[in-house]
Amino acid sequence: MTAEDGILAAHAFAKATIVPIHYEGWKHFSESREAISRRLE
Repeated sequence: MTAEDGILAAHAFAKATIVPIHYEGWKHFSESREAISRRLE
C-alpha cells in the first residue's frame, strides 16, 4: 500500500483512525516514513 492508497482508504473510511505501520525496515518498501508523512499532510 502506498501513501496514495492510504489517502484513498482514509477517504473511504472517514471516521476511522488510520495508523500507518510497516513502512520501513524491509527492502521492498518504496516510500520512506518522511515521504509518507509529507504526502499525508
